[in-house]
Amino acid sequence: MQYLSHSFMKALPNARYKLALLLAICCINLTAVAQSPINYVEYYLDQDPGIGKAIPVTVTPATTITNATFNVDVASLNLGIHILASRARTASGVWSMGHYWFIFKPYVQITPAAVANISKVEYFIDKDPGIGNATAITIATGSNDLQNVAFTINPSTLSKGVHILGSRSMNSNGVWSMTNFWLFNNAFDNIPTPNAAPNITAVEYFVDKDPGIGNATAVSITASNNIVDANINASIGTLGAGTHLIGSRAKDANGSWSMTNYWLFVKPFTNITPTTQVNITSLEYYLDYDPGYGKGIPITITPSINLKDLTFDADLTGIIPGTHYLVARAKDANGNWSMVNNWQFTITGSIPTMTTLVSTTTLCAGS
Repeated sequence: MQYLSHSFMKALPNARYKLALLLAICCINLTAVAQSPINYVEYYLDQDPGIGKAIPVTVTPATTITNATFNVDVASLNLGIHILASRARTASGVWSMGHYWFIFKPYVQITPAAVANISKVEYFIDKDPGIGNATAITIATGSNDLQNVAFTINPSTLSKGVHILGSRSMNSNGVWSMTNFWLFNNAFDNIPTPNAAPNITAVEYFVDKDPGIGNATAVSITASNNIVDANINASIGTLGAGTHLIGSRAKDANGSWSMTNYWLFVKPFTNITPTTQVNITSLEYYLDYDPGYGKGIPITITPSINLKDLTFDADLTGIIPGTHYLVARAKDANGNWSMVNNWQFTITGSIPTMTTLVSTTTLCAGS
């Protein structure tokens, strides 16, 4: 089996390319490798004409060809991107795989046309009368760049408030620009003094459910156009304990109602008499591992509803040095157990070493 490989080193801007070709032909067996020289190279652009039918490159036959150069004729190519491909053949007729590169044929530099002078500028307000039909603005001729052009508009015929000003220009070739827009305000003249605020003549409130405007509970007030810190004594005797909603609104002398204002409030629950507390009748403790309710070590107590500052002796017999937990719980006369209370404590000293003795005596059946 034979193999052939080659690669381009770089592409030059004037379409003159440097080619590096390396031939490695191997007869695959256990003992021998043979080489055959490269004696033919060809290339093509864009369309492959077939192996052996592309444009030949002059090379000196050799097993290794480095820095070989050749000229690529790009005169007939369109401007833009193209594909350059090449391949090589050995004297024994073995072809390499094709190698491909993108090349770019630059477009000729296009000289932009001279910018035409601006010959006309026009404007309109609110309604566009159509290109060329708006109000003309006097400008200096012979310029293709007008900056800070000032013009005067007559707002006396406009209604008070916000309006749109649009303007555009045309060059000497008859080409119009896009229209530019601005918002401006035609200020109002002396604004009349607003009418005096009418008095508030009615206030009403409701709790939880709105019965409708004018149908809620009336609040006694003195008519005024500004009522501050008015007090409402809401009747909550029939309400259930818990959270409720109160809403209120006002009406002026012209019959106009305000928006409704809302507040949350809480009607407290009545005092609940707690059940009679029962005595604590038993107390127990355990060390480290819970043996189960009622199975701990009992503590002698006098039954009471409140055991305070109780002390007891815990039996630590057989407890080895280290960290341990003492846990206690209580039970009342109704058989209800409390939550557990626990304390951590440490016994100092060395932990004894555990030794396993293995007898070497072997016992057999019948011994």
